[in-house]
Amino acid sequence: MLRVVLSLVMLGLALPVARAAEGPAARADVGDPLAVLPAALQRVLREYFGVQQALAADSIAGLATHADAMLEAATQGQGGEILPADFAEKVKVLAAAGDLKAARAAFKPLSKSLIAVMASGKHPRTYAVAEVFCPMVNAGWLQADGKTVANPYHGKAMLTCGGVTRTF
Repeated sequence: MLRVVLSLVMLGLALPVARAAEGPAARADVGDPLAVLPAALQRVLREYFGVQQALAADSIAGLATHADAMLEAATQGQGGEILPADFAEKVKVLAAAGDLKAARAAFKPLSKSLIAVMASGKHPRTYAVAEVFCPMVNAGWLQADGKTVANPYHGKAMLTCGGVTRTF
């Protein structure tokens, strides 16, 4: 009987440790995983994810709106301290893209820049932002859902081309 009680006690102690090791994104009691990031970076990522999803759907609808919001977040408040100096210029190039091909081309350097920001180690891990890499275009991007690849460079033609390389 003592063994059973001790086993149950040990199991009770082990579960919270194992649960914590899963990371916040795996926990049901965590609200917004991006909330641990500075507000400017949260907003940039949310708008960036909108662009990524649109490009994955072979669309540039809403691109200007997302780009304007990213530009605002990048140039106001903490944005200038958090993001690289040339980030705003990269967003402007994206905003000026008149077609899908130009938007995808502009998305590459923007993605590279945001990946560097997330990989810098200056911000807490969210466990909800995935870096995905597509070998066909030799380029990466960030996406909110690392479970299902949504390739912004090939869209519907090769939507799942790529793989998650790490999470932030």
